[in-house]
Amino acid sequence: MSAILRRTGPRAATVAATLLLLIWTLAGPAEANWTSASSGSATARADTITTPTGLSATCNLLLGKSVTLNWSAANAWASYEVRWGTNNGGPYGTSSGAISGTTYNTPTLSGSLTGTTYYFVVRSVKGSSWLSANSNQASKTISSLACL
Repeated sequence: MSAILRRTGPRAATVAATLLLLIWTLAGPAEANWTSASSGSATARADTITTPTGLSATCNLLLGKSVTLNWSAANAWASYEVRWGTNNGGPYGTSSGAISGTTYNTPTLSGSLTGTTYYFVVRSVKGSSWLSANSNQASKTISSLACL
């Protein structure tokens, strides 16, 4: 690409712009990095979305068969989406929708007599198209009587 950028004229500018657009499209806005023309090193964009860390799950004794989730903030400007399901490692079928803050109480979860394990992840969200990777997975088991 550096050979193309050394050329001058409208064709070289069009080719360079097309290549940059292709790189941007393939990388996606959440993962895109800019490369410095002078040094050739990648510089992370200031608005790159990051993944929440430290997700933990505890039984919420006040709400019965509910789980309280806590995690460390990722971006000051992002909201979060909590997702959960009964398959270890996903897919996670249920979503909280966008929430602010780093604590979430699930609605009442159903469980079998022997217990149903729920697996939770959280990810950063900005708008409708900026999503981080899933956080670490946390889990809790819900019986027909209580959160265990």
